[in-house]
Amino acid sequence: TYLGSLSWTATSAFALGVLVMSFIEYGVHRWAFHHSALYRREHWLHHSEPGAYVGLPSWQTSLYFVLALAAGWAALGVDFGGGLFNGLAFYYLLYIFAHDQFHHGDLGLLNTGTGYWNQRRRAHLRHHKRGEESNYGVASHWWDMLLRTYRRPR
Repeated sequence: TYLGSLSWTATSAFALGVLVMSFIEYGVHRWAFHHSALYRREHWLHHSEPGAYVGLPSWQTSLYFVLALAAGWAALGVDFGGGLFNGLAFYYLLYIFAHDQFHHGDLGLLNTGTGYWNQRRRAHLRHHKRGEESNYGVASHWWDMLLRTYRRPR
């Protein structure tokens, strides 16, 4: 099988990519969207109207990923660079899917029950409350816990 043929290097790089992307998600959300002028306007539009599809233009996100893939392969080789890129992409897609479901719930997959995803949804909705400077992580709360910005959902 494909998964059985993955090298330890690619598997480790994938896990590192997930960890790195979770920090990028947290950091961009906290520092670029909330505490700088870079994307603050677009992000506050999202806070004002969470159901609207407001955010970074897709060409910017796509460009970031293509550059990350090219840089990873060039600097780290296909095995490590590819594994790292796959981890980054996996976590990013998880974040995009979760964020969409938290605000739209079209599929109802993450908005039911009392488990992990319901807790994440509730924490993210608390983040949207006026004056809340907490819960920047969407798909995970690892960095919020470590950097003390996690607030328990009410």
